Amino acid sequence: MQGRPDGINQTQKDISDAFWRLYTERPISKISVKEVCALAGYNRGTFYRYYRDVYEVLEQIEREILEQFEMRFNRIARCSSRLDLADLVKFTFAPCKVYNKYLVVMLGERGDPAFQKRLRESTKAALRRELEARRGPLGEESEFYLEYCVSGLLSCTRMWYEKKSGMDINDYISLILKILSNPLGFLP
Repeated sequence: MQGRPDGINQTQKDISDAFWRLYTERPISKISVKEVCALAGYNRGTFYRYYRDVYEVLEQIEREILEQFEMRFNRIARCSSRLDLADLVKFTFAPCKVYNKYLVVMLGERGDPAFQKRLRESTKAALRRELEARRGPLGEESEFYLEYCVSGLLSCTRMWYEKKSGMDINDYISLILKILSNPLGFLP
């Protein structure tokens, strides 16, 4: 993965990349350590030096992606008073450019629902913090709005990845902004 933390060495990267190539082709339950090692060019002893099993490889990838989104949300919080809605959405979606090949699978049908839930919850928490900083405490009704908006954003993002329509990320972000400003804008 790009931007790996210093604690992850080349061997781990090779194992992770080999795992990912297999994971894009079939469910994790159908991937063996032996296959990952053969593809990565290492023996199983090397694999087990870093991971318990293939599930831990996936957890590491998911954790890294969630950490990148969380770092992005924290940066937003530090400079949010200077950002408008368009900037907030662009800034939030920046990790999608870097982790595109992972998110297309993780947000799809074969993606782990637990990962999708963690991403949704961390996105809602970041938006909640941002809104409370700008407007004060949110009421119960606001939680429904947050759930609606974030679930919709993630569903649209999943659809964008699945359709592979050729729409680049900047056009997609423009579409999301259009939807957020007028959710029923497609109606005549």
